[in-house]
Amino acid sequence: MRSVWAVVAGFLLWSVVWFVGGLGLAALFVESHEAFLAGEAIHDVAYLASAIVLSVVCSFLAGMTTASIAKDAAKDATLIMALLLLVTGIAVQASAWDLMPIWYHLVFLVLIGPVCLAGARRVPA
Repeated sequence: MRSVWAVVAGFLLWSVVWFVGGLGLAALFVESHEAFLAGEAIHDVAYLASAIVLSVVCSFLAGMTTASIAKDAAKDATLIMALLLLVTGIAVQASAWDLMPIWYHLVFLVLIGPVCLAGARRVPA
């Protein structure tokens, strides 16, 4: 049961940090954020790169959190959590596919798993 809670905690932490960080991005990149909300394509590389950095931070912290809670089952729990984040990420990216360049979607999705695992490895055994 500890592993299930670890997965849930990691997933929720990723979501909360993404939401709060997204508010920060919206404040820093007002025009790009408003364009996104209006359903317009976004090509501001600084905004997109910042969103990828935010995703990396979210994934790293989620991996650390999951591994910290799961203890002995850290690797398996982190893999499951990363897979759930990837599936969720695919759905979200698909819904915004026409709004951002393909490189953004691919980088965002490709980094989720490895960065979650990197975060998990930072937790002492």
